[in-house]
Amino acid sequence: ANLYDATGRGAVKVNVGGVDHDPVAIVANGDGTYQVQIVISGQVNPGNQVPLTVNVGTRISQPITLVVRAN
Repeated sequence: ANLYDATGRGAVKVNVGGVDHDPVAIVANGDGTYQVQIVISGQVNPGNQVPLTVNVGTRISQPITLVVRAN
């Protein structure tokens, strides 16, 4: 899968709580799946059901929720 756009920038974005994040790493698992690693921005509001989606180009995943706690 091509995870980069024509400019060489990453085509993968992760949205957490309405804030876009660039992956710090994308690792192929060898079974056709990928692990996408991000550092959650301090702009994301803490909560028990914060939505997360992964965008690849124009495709957007179904949302999942995660717990985000303040530091």
